[in-house]
Amino acid sequence: MLQVNNIEVIYNQVILALKGVSLRVDDGKIVALLGSNGAGKSTTLKAISGLLSTELGDVSAGSIEFDAQRIEHSDPVGIAQMGVVQVMEGRRVLEHLSVEENLRVGSLRRNGSSLKDDLDKVYTYFPRLRDLRQRESGYLSGGEQQMLVISRGLMAHPKLMLLQSRGKNGAVARGAKRGGRARHRALRVRDGKWPRGVGRRGGKIARE
Repeated sequence: MLQVNNIEVIYNQVILALKGVSLRVDDGKIVALLGSNGAGKSTTLKAISGLLSTELGDVSAGSIEFDAQRIEHSDPVGIAQMGVVQVMEGRRVLEHLSVEENLRVGSLRRNGSSLKDDLDKVYTYFPRLRDLRQRESGYLSGGEQQMLVISRGLMAHPKLMLLQSRGKNGAVARGAKRGGRARHRALRVRDGKWPRGVGRRGGKIARE
């Protein structure tokens, strides 16, 4: 379970980017953050994943708890090892690797299940990737790259998956609940099952 409690975020010790943000994500639930450019959606996710530190950002007030542990000042590697995976905006594939090699990279921290089973699952969610599994990912279309980065995140067996998308690309909603074209940020905590996708509900943080 994720609990964000009244956090503030400052960049470069000067710029106040977030103030008074709180949210809660229970096991097995989806929460979506909706808002215009500059509203703080990406900053909120980076505060959770620990990536603020790579951009001279800091949680200056409030707290973030994941599985009853405080993580607002933890390093990104430690947070990832706890099972928090962030899929960054911008379709950040490893361009010179094939689709399946990208997926194998995502599987490096998984435990328990076989690689073949995990590949079969993501190919079930995104059948197009099975057809393209030997193609260099740099030559995929934008939508196909979006499918790939989401699938690569799933290969890590995340407890909490943070998705960033402009909301115009159908890959984010494929096999999931579809919504409007608004920019969104989605968070989901799994309860041992593979996530079904992204949910959103117009104009405000939504919970399903």
